[in-house]
Amino acid sequence: MAIRVYLRRNLFPAETLGGVLRHGQFPVNYPQGQPFIELALPIPETTELPEGLGGDAAYLTAHDSFYGGGISTQRTTGEYRYRSAFAIVERNAACLHNVRLMATNVCDLSDLYREIRAGEIYPVRSYEEQQVPPPARHLRQLLTEGWVIIRRDISQRLRAVKSRLA
Repeated sequence: MAIRVYLRRNLFPAETLGGVLRHGQFPVNYPQGQPFIELALPIPETTELPEGLGGDAAYLTAHDSFYGGGISTQRTTGEYRYRSAFAIVERNAACLHNVRLMATNVCDLSDLYREIRAGEIYPVRSYEEQQVPPPARHLRQLLTEGWVIIRRDISQRLRAVKSRLA
């Protein structure tokens, strides 16, 4: 597991982005214009960033996978939120849960990760729910059912009138 600390872009002048960058003791990566530092820190135990990084961090990300094959260890796939942290949990065919986290605060990131692993939080948007039918299809179904009821009622009334006239 690793935590990526994305730094504010204004920390480095544009002309320095061609060379090797360091932020204090940490080497800085900048593959797509957003400089970041990758820290090999365990997500659940990390409650603060190393000295000198906290104020310069724009946001943090982390990725992890854990086995969820048993009934008690399965987590609902979907989007989770906790304070400033956001996570997406997906499950693959091998019953591995892939967790992608993003936060502006390292405490929120580790708290959300612990809540997901412990099964103590529910997703704000579940990926396991049935798809909601489109409104047009639902409206068409209601109109069809209503028309069937109206036709049945009219035919019953016509039969009643015919039987009285006969």
